[in-house]
Amino acid sequence: MKHEDLFDIFVEWEYTTVPSHAVRKFACVSDRDEFYELMTDIPATWAWFMPERTGVSAAEAASFELLEFSVDGESRPIRRSQRKTGQTYTVSVGDDIVHAGRSVRIRHVCRTVGAKSAHRLFTELPAPTRGLSLELDYTQTDIAHLSVTDAVTSLSKPRITRIPEQFAGREVQVDLDGWLMPRSGFTFVWTLSSEAPAPTKQAGSKAA
Repeated sequence: MKHEDLFDIFVEWEYTTVPSHAVRKFACVSDRDEFYELMTDIPATWAWFMPERTGVSAAEAASFELLEFSVDGESRPIRRSQRKTGQTYTVSVGDDIVHAGRSVRIRHVCRTVGAKSAHRLFTELPAPTRGLSLELDYTQTDIAHLSVTDAVTSLSKPRITRIPEQFAGREVQVDLDGWLMPRSGFTFVWTLSSEAPAPTKQAGSKAA
């Protein structure tokens, strides 16, 4: 698949947690069975599934890359391993933090790609979460319209806000104050500018 047919997607997660594992792994795989196996290792491993039919190789850093991982603002070294069906990034949270059972602020930034023709992006929570704020900035894209649907198990209702149209930026934000259960998620569905219907002439207007 050509690069012009793909979106570059940057994902930043920041959250406070009490780590239960001293090592975190971020894996991108093309084998479905391997993906399901990795999903049983949450929260120690976060897995991305990139099937071969997309024409994008799950094993290449150009397709998926962990750019940064920090604990309480301190960056941690990242190790990468590669195999035929995918790749894995490994970082250390710290045995001392796990043994102490104390809460820390974790931040990690990933870069991946997605086909424009897929018309949707789904994000899912791997663990119970309280107080979610999710932002999607699609300013520098050829997306004409973006909608949001949720698959949320929570007593609270998500609040969805957008930057007013008169401003240059295009961004949608989802906020939820209560608890969300694992596997809760949000789907962003888009229409490209080339797919948007042509504007209709107003009634009573005359052709030039």
